[in-house]
Amino acid sequence: MFVKNFSRNINLFALLFFALLLSTQLIAEEIKKAGLKIQTLEGEHVSFKDQLQSGKWNIVFVWTTYCNHCVDQYAFLSELHTDSNNIEVLGICLNEQSSIEDVKTTIEEKQHEFPSIMATASDFSNAYEINTGEPFSGTPTYLLYYGTDFQAFLDGPTNKKTIIDFIN
Repeated sequence: MFVKNFSRNINLFALLFFALLLSTQLIAEEIKKAGLKIQTLEGEHVSFKDQLQSGKWNIVFVWTTYCNHCVDQYAFLSELHTDSNNIEVLGICLNEQSSIEDVKTTIEEKQHEFPSIMATASDFSNAYEINTGEPFSGTPTYLLYYGTDFQAFLDGPTNKKTIIDFIN
């Protein structure tokens, strides 16, 4: 009797476990389809994937207005963006406390030459973990795409040579 019930319970547990696993995967796929909620500096809500350039390497640079390490990255990212035919740089500013005007002022004062959009830290953190499998740890952070295909990520500051070496 015990063996018969035990076997039935194991089968029931396995069935429930696989149903839960499948539903979790389906939910994750739906979140990926929904995409990251972003806003342009003109206040328009747009799709993240629509901001990526097809047929090019897209370096997505995640920054905040108060991140000192981020400021150190602006010059070489601006160079990559303006001097390369096959590389685009897109900034994502995570500033829930800053207004669009604050972000525009920072861009103007720090003179970076690549476009930026805005996202909330919570939305970005969720999307980051779904796409990388790792928790978001802060700025600066890099996501590298070829077209809209995710290729790699890097937490923390980097340099022009490291990015070029990866792309080549």
